[in-house]
Amino acid sequence: MYFMIIASTEILMSAATYTLSTETAEPTGIALDGGMQFWAGLSYGSASLVNYLVLSSRLHLPHPAMIGLVWMAASVAFILFGVVLKVGSDPMLRLDPGHRRFRAIWLSLILGAFAVIAALSIVLAKLAPGFNISLLTAPVALSVYAVG
Repeated sequence: MYFMIIASTEILMSAATYTLSTETAEPTGIALDGGMQFWAGLSYGSASLVNYLVLSSRLHLPHPAMIGLVWMAASVAFILFGVVLKVGSDPMLRLDPGHRRFRAIWLSLILGAFAVIAALSIVLAKLAPGFNISLLTAPVALSVYAVG
């Protein structure tokens, strides 16, 4: 029992020494402002709300395929405000290389999602001409967005 108390005190002391010695180190993380996440949540959340209103028959669209246009408009709004115009981002943070790298990764994920949706749409148009492609757009976009 005595040995366990000594061993645990040594572990605590070494942990405390480690924390004290590393407190003065410079932060190495990437400073993020959350602008892209805000616009992603706002645009895709709005598209999800419109999708719910259409499915619950509270909002009527002239053609069922127009729900795909709603999701595409949400993607365009997200890319425009969050990536291109960078609305809501601090100008000083935009100069940070880590922040720019983070935005580049998100942009590549968005372009990858667009490429997947476009490829699946082309394949389905060739193999299954009667398939409603608008049913495919939202789940693929949200799943790729969730992976990111």
